[in-house]
Amino acid sequence: GYPLARQRLLQGAVDRRLPGVVALGGDLHAHVVADLKADFDMPNAATVASEFCGTSISSRGMPQATLDRLRPFNPHLLHARSDQRGYIALKLTERELRADLMVVQDPLHAFSAVEVSARYAVEIGLPGPQRA
Repeated sequence: GYPLARQRLLQGAVDRRLPGVVALGGDLHAHVVADLKADFDMPNAATVASEFCGTSISSRGMPQATLDRLRPFNPHLLHARSDQRGYIALKLTERELRADLMVVQDPLHAFSAVEVSARYAVEIGLPGPQRA
């Protein structure tokens, strides 16, 4: 929605040589993990930062089939699940950020079991989330 602002932000991270830049977002009603590229029009462009978007805990998102159709046109998306409800649990240390994508088995029940759907890590100085 804001490509010029995103470009300025990412270019600022590149110009300042900031290690381990991570963007956190939400309001997509989907778990999304992505490489943030210097130029999204070039699939081989350098990854300069990492992005994690948390899903909603109870409200539904777009159909998973829609995200599945979009993924081939968005190779920077490493993970995109709109069919799961939950949250992201983050752990930050001096060397890395760990992100556990948590999902509830049944969002209609307050005491539903919660499990890890996927794990990612971002190491300092190594842009881009890595599956952990």
